[in-house]
Amino acid sequence: MPAFLCFTGGLPEAKTHDSDPVQQFKLVFRKIYGLADFMPLADRDRFELSGADLTRWLTKPEAGADLLCRNLGETREEDTDEDSSGVVGIDVVEQNSDHRAQRSRQSEFNFPSPNIVAGQQTELQRFDLPKIQEVSNNEAAKTGRGDYVTGLGFEDCCEISAKQSIAELKPRKVHCIQYDIEGRSKEILRAAMEANTDVVMHSANEVGFLGSAPFGKGLTIDITGLSKPLIFTSIKTALRRLGEVIVSYTAPDSTWLDSADLDLVHSSNNHAENVSAAEALKEIVACEFPPYHIHSLERLATDATRARALLAFSSSSHERLIHLVSNQSFNHLDVLTSSASVPSAHIAEMVARVAVREAETHDIIKQDDEVPDQILANIERSYHTKYFLGGMNFEIGLTGSKLETLASAAFCSKYRVNNVWYVRPNKFDTNKFTTGAGQQRYFKISI
Repeated sequence: MPAFLCFTGGLPEAKTHDSDPVQQFKLVFRKIYGLADFMPLADRDRFELSGADLTRWLTKPEAGADLLCRNLGETREEDTDEDSSGVVGIDVVEQNSDHRAQRSRQSEFNFPSPNIVAGQQTELQRFDLPKIQEVSNNEAAKTGRGDYVTGLGFEDCCEISAKQSIAELKPRKVHCIQYDIEGRSKEILRAAMEANTDVVMHSANEVGFLGSAPFGKGLTIDITGLSKPLIFTSIKTALRRLGEVIVSYTAPDSTWLDSADLDLVHSSNNHAENVSAAEALKEIVACEFPPYHIHSLERLATDATRARALLAFSSSSHERLIHLVSNQSFNHLDVLTSSASVPSAHIAEMVARVAVREAETHDIIKQDDEVPDQILANIERSYHTKYFLGGMNFEIGLTGSKLETLASAAFCSKYRVNNVWYVRPNKFDTNKFTTGAGQQRYFKISI
């Protein structure tokens, strides 16, 4: 049986981000059944007639065409054009062979062929998406009086959010997730003790309790102090188990990034290559330190012969996205970035334009990244276009904000994706993150 190594996945990819540029080619191993039937006899491994077929060929040479060609497939009488000598015309044999080859390809090798055009608009088949509804503090207090999950983070907003949530919700039990960095753990634990509620401690490395703890209705997850892997795992698990969860989130009041520095980077590179903007950012964005490590949070059995599509998020903390797309081979990138008219959003768009150079095709999608249901709608649109219409493997990169991670977790609670990626730096500088706390918000998510 003939077998081949075939090129797949479009044009080869060039990785030139370091001093050792390489080109990557995708090969797929194919066994093509039935191809030997269409090879000329002289090129076949062997051809034999024996027994009754050999006797018939020797006694009736005029039946040779029928004996030698009958294994090529059924030949109807109206498809042949025999002359008086019983020999089939060569041109007719070629036509019949072409027809059979085409029919064989259609029936046996109907592989999906992605044809993704950047920016294409398609009629969206609506999915039964999870419902994300922002609710008032009073409504959250009515439904969120069960268990409360929070992280013992190190930012100001983590402590403020935990204290406000415990005071408003009055949960029956507080689950505190502890990290290696002590952060604001003493202050948060003191607030829980003063509220006369049960406190249960968990390590950040032990997330199994999310699937086994006897949570009832009214579970509230405060994502303010949770890392993105914990946000993704906790919300997805809670929705699959309970069908509904309350999420609390308090945004920081300000970041340590100097707006004047960001504005300077944006203006100085407004008409220059976006790569120079990304390089300039390294001088002012130094709260994370390489090397970066890529982790898979959810992985499904995947057909490696299909093209890969990644949906990721861009922000001014740019190196996670750049590292992910530089170290993985994606055929198409959908990068979601903020539509706000502020320097950090302009920087995020520049970073997105640098990242998409790593893929054959791409779309940069602007959105209001403070509205989770809009983020969820953009994930749905990308999933429908790339996975259902394009036949591509669909993957998500958690390289954006906590609300974008929330929307990703809600989507994955109902729909399977091939991979969910998280990029972790080697270490943080806890003095260069955020300060203060903004408005506390509650979201009710249900499936």
